[in-house]
Amino acid sequence: MSALPTADFVRQILDYNPETGVFRWKARTPEMFRDTPKRSKEHACANWNSRYAGELAGGHAHNGYVSIAINNRKYYAHRLAWFYMKGEWPINSVDHADMGTSNNAFANLREATQSQNMRNIRHPRNNTSGVKGVYWNSAAGRWCASFHIHRKHIHIGLFDSIEEATDALSKAMVKHFGAFARIG
Repeated sequence: MSALPTADFVRQILDYNPETGVFRWKARTPEMFRDTPKRSKEHACANWNSRYAGELAGGHAHNGYVSIAINNRKYYAHRLAWFYMKGEWPINSVDHADMGTSNNAFANLREATQSQNMRNIRHPRNNTSGVKGVYWNSAAGRWCASFHIHRKHIHIGLFDSIEEATDALSKAMVKHFGAFARIG
């Protein structure tokens, strides 16, 4: 496994716009290439610059995140953005506050534990209430509010209306998860 690139190297080869979250390749210098029997480093550099300098870096991975290959190793753009701006790799996950996996604007990124990151996800597709953590309990004939924390199921209660269940869930989630609470 190759060593992680330095922040200086990443800044040398990539231009990052923190407002848009977009990475573009920078022009390279001949010193960044090697002479080969078939071409000089100057020729390799000119060829690379004519194809890539100024172009968008990376592409969308199968999971919707943007990934960028540096020295034949892929990095997620949100982690590179953090590294580019802070000068150090994030210790934990990097969460997209708006849940937009391709929105790598720096203001949209925040460091999060895996547990916090998992709080900031959309409700499951099979959710019929439209609120993550609220479901109809047919046995009780009422709306139920609950969530999980540290692999424990937390039952908030049963409610006569979806609004009451949502309000109680919202208060409990903010208490436990703060800015990472998401019920919608």
